[in-house]
Amino acid sequence: MPAPAGAMSSDQAETDTVTSICDEPGCACTAGRITCFCQQPNQRVVVSSLIPPTTSIIQLENCAVVEMERNALRHVRALVQIHISNVAELRLNEGSFSWEESFIQEVYTYPGLHINLTASTIPTLPTYVFRGRIDSILFDHAQIQRIESYAFTNIVGTEKIEFKHCTFGRVDTQAFKKLFLDKLTFTGGAFTEAVPSKAVLDLEIRSEFKIDGAAFTKLHSSAFKIARTKTFYLKNCRVNDTYGEAFHIKTTGPVFVLNNDFAFLRTGAFNGLRVDDAVLARYEAQEFIFENNTIGHYELDALAFNTSSFEPHLDRVKVDLPAPAPIPSGWCPT
Repeated sequence: MPAPAGAMSSDQAETDTVTSICDEPGCACTAGRITCFCQQPNQRVVVSSLIPPTTSIIQLENCAVVEMERNALRHVRALVQIHISNVAELRLNEGSFSWEESFIQEVYTYPGLHINLTASTIPTLPTYVFRGRIDSILFDHAQIQRIESYAFTNIVGTEKIEFKHCTFGRVDTQAFKKLFLDKLTFTGGAFTEAVPSKAVLDLEIRSEFKIDGAAFTKLHSSAFKIARTKTFYLKNCRVNDTYGEAFHIKTTGPVFVLNNDFAFLRTGAFNGLRVDDAVLARYEAQEFIFENNTIGHYELDALAFNTSSFEPHLDRVKVDLPAPAPIPSGWCPT
């Protein structure tokens, strides 16, 4: 029997059950903004490719679950900012933060995307989760249970990537690879599992690479392998186990290692730090300031430095000398 006039077919009814994010409880889409202030218990919000193409700002707060579908933002040409906070579970997929790559070079007409993820739990930052022109990425008080290989790659025009007071679980090899940016900063927080070799690989940082107030269980050799940065700061950190050349970093300027607590330093822990050859050919060796650090156990040559690249300055260094252990032979660089 034919359906009554005006009645919906089963296919139409099924299509209409797919609600827009604009129709979710606590959500609104007005004047180029999507806002969701979740109020219902266990509320789940899905950000899909169906979001209005004129959206410039997305703000999602207090949801039980937010799921960013694959390539959800890719063609939202007007988008400039996405802010997600206080989400119990932020589910991400490959390409969740892929922003239209076809106009990467149109830097003046289309500014890059700013991403702010605050006070949320992220089970996984998957491979290629970020792509395209992204100006800045901020993680603030986030719990990141895993960063897969190539999570941070294939992005351009990036000013800074910041992690503030974040807790990290597993970090895969090459989680960060071949990025060009102004600043990379880790402030506070803790890495609860060992950072593997080449977790950070072949980054070129125009201004500074800074780790301030972070805690590490173990740093393997070449855990941070930076192709080039102007300055490197390691400050106020606690590192339980530092392997040889854990910091394989080439700089064009000074290095500052200040106010840290190293429970165990292995041979050549800082010997992977170098000054760029072009800089050395034109200027004198750069400063390496190693001050107010505490060292527990250590191996011989734990404090060997590359004196072809740097002029090391050591001051107020506390060393727990387990008798009858000898003074580390690298203590006075030659």
